[in-house]
Amino acid sequence: MKVFALLFMIQNLLFALYFLLNPPDILHTPVTPLVFLAFEFILLALVLKSALKERLPT
Repeated sequence: MKVFALLFMIQNLLFALYFLLNPPDILHTPVTPLVFLAFEFILLALVLKSALKERLPT
């Protein structure tokens, strides 16, 4: 689960970087995918954090 979340986060970051470096011609269209990518990254970070928290003893 941790590996999947980490790889998915890396893929998400690479797509966001590509999208930012090669923006489309129309200005209003980049907003929706970037918002989606931000929410997806936050969710994956929370999954990864909870998976690591379960592993570490308190």
